[in-house]
Amino acid sequence: MAEPVEERWVDVEGAAIELLCWGDVGKPGLLLVHGSSAHARWWGPVAPMLARDYRVASFSWSGTGRSDRRPRYAVAQTAREAWAAMHAAGLFAADARPVIACHSFGSKAGALLAAEHGDRLNGAIFVDSLLLADEMRPPEGLYRERRYDGLVDALARFRFAPDQGAGHPYIADDIARAALREDDAGWTWRFDPDLFQRLDFESGWNEIAQATCPLAFLRGEESIVLVDADVEAQRRQAQPGSIFLDIPGAG
Repeated sequence: MAEPVEERWVDVEGAAIELLCWGDVGKPGLLLVHGSSAHARWWGPVAPMLARDYRVASFSWSGTGRSDRRPRYAVAQTAREAWAAMHAAGLFAADARPVIACHSFGSKAGALLAAEHGDRLNGAIFVDSLLLADEMRPPEGLYRERRYDGLVDALARFRFAPDQGAGHPYIADDIARAALREDDAGWTWRFDPDLFQRLDFESGWNEIAQATCPLAFLRGEESIVLVDADVEAQRRQAQPGSIFLDIPGAG
C-alpha cells in the first residue's frame, strides 16, 4: 500500500472524476470498479500487487470518493465514466486488450461495457456482483448524511454494508479515511447520500447474455449478499463457458 500511486482527474460529461493509476503504461490494462458508496481507494491494498503485471486503474464514480456530484445519476453514465477512465489511464496502450473487474453494484456498469465494448476487452470479472433480474435497489433511508465532531469519532462509526467483520483493521482504517472529508460543519462521508434516489437504473441483467467478451463471476465463500440461487441464475443467464468460482474463506 506504500507503493506510489498516480492521482489524476478526467472530465466526463461535465463532472471531474477521480482516477488512480498503478504500474507502467504498456503493460496489459486492468480497470477496477468499486461498489455502492465506496471509492477508488477501496482497491488500494490489492492494486499495487496487480500492478506487477498490469497497468491498473481505479476511479470513483460521480457522487462517490473525490469525484463531483451530479443532479442526476445513471448506471449507463457510470459505464461511460469507466470507459473514459480506461482511456485516460492508458489501459489500451498494450498489445493485449484490457480487462475490467467490478465489485457489487459496480458490476451493473461493467455488464453494460461487456455488452457494448466487449470486442475491445479481454474479459469482465464480477466480484460478489448484484447482477440479478430484479433491480436490487438499496432500501430508502439506508444512506443519509451523517456528521461527526472529529476524525476519530467518524472513523469509529465506519461500517461495511452489509455489516460484517473488518478483516485486517489497517485496511478498513485506510478505506474509511479516504471516505471522509472535513468542512466547516465537521466530518462527513464523501459519497452523495441521495445518489440512489436520483439514479436512472439499469440492472445489467440482459447485458450478461449479450456480452461479447469472456465473463468470470467470483463470490466470497462466506458472502451474505449472494445466495446459491442467485449464482445459479447468473450461470443460466451468462454465455456458455463463463467462469464461476468461490473464494475460500472470503466474506
